[in-house]
Parts: sequence; C-alpha cells; structure tokens
Amino acid sequence: MKIGILGASGQVGTALKENLTANGYTPLLGSRKATADYQTNAAVAKDADLLILTVPGQTVLDLAKQLKADLKGKILVDVTNAITSDFSGPKTFAGKSQTQLLQETLPDTAVVKGFNQTGSANMIKPEGSVQFFAGDDQAAVKQVTDLAKQMGFAPQALSLQDSPLLDSLGFLWIKAAIQLNKQPNLKFYLK
Repeated sequence: MKIGILGASGQVGTALKENLTANGYTPLLGSRKATADYQTNAAVAKDADLLILTVPGQTVLDLAKQLKADLKGKILVDVTNAITSDFSGPKTFAGKSQTQLLQETLPDTAVVKGFNQTGSANMIKPEGSVQFFAGDDQAAVKQVTDLAKQMGFAPQALSLQDSPLLDSLGFLWIKAAIQLNKQPNLKFYLK
C-alpha cells in the first residue's frame, strides 16, 4: 500500500511522516509546490492508495475539488480541524462537519476522519493513546484503524455521522493542551 501525505511540509504532516517512516513506510510527500523534498499534492494523489490530508482547514474543500479525479477509488484520511474564525469552537457547515462535506464532494472516495484529536508531538509517539476514526466505508475505516494501531495508537471506529464529535474532541484537545494547560503532550486514553 502506498501512503501519501497531502500538505506534508507542515507540522502535522511532518510528524505523521516521522511515525510512518519509523514503522517501515516510505510515504509520498506532497506540498503546494514541488521541491527537492516534496512532490506536488496532485502528483501524490495520483500515485498513493491511501492519502492523509494535513493541509490548512480553509483549503480542504478547494483541494478536494482539484484532486477529485485522482482520489477516485482511494482512501482519504481527513486530519484537519475546521475551527471558527474567532477560535470559539468547531466550525460547522449547515449543521455538517467539514468531513461530511468532503465526503459529499468526493462520492467515489472513502473519506475517514481521524488523527485530529491530538497534537503533532503525540503523532510521533502516540504511546497507546486513543484516536477515533469516523467513516462510512467500513473496509476503509478498518484499513485506517489497522494502520493507526501499527503506528502506536489505540484506534476506535465510528461512522461518518459521528465526525462532528471528532471535530469537537479535536477542539477540546486544542483548548486543554494548548490554551489552558500549555501541555502539547496531553494525550487521551480509554481504560
């Protein structure tokens, strides 16, 4: 399985690359522009089977529209957190999550929400922390949760209709770890 990271040059993409590399993968790395270290996001979308979306939240839907043909029949893991401009909470779109809109935009792609409920340092060393994944294609969700387990997470599967809860949990992590406690290594566990 070829794994690609869209937006790999950012902090989250870099952390996921480090974890995947430590677990024996050689992820394809995408960015807006090709450089010595990165291909374009479009090139990675063409070549990878499973793609991890780590671009800024405001660019997600536009990028999905641009890459729609290349994402057909593939798995796309949405790591992004859509947050309101005043940073008061998760952003919704007519009552839907951005991930639900992403799935509507990409009907021939298996969209899975996940890896958004923790910080980049924890993505490198998850240490058995819980990570929820939401999607309607159960085979895709299983493939992503199996990968997450290999990466060191304790994955839990949900349906796509639960993706707004994952946005809220992502925002809770940001609020607790960054704004209140200033502890970017905060992790969630289930016992």
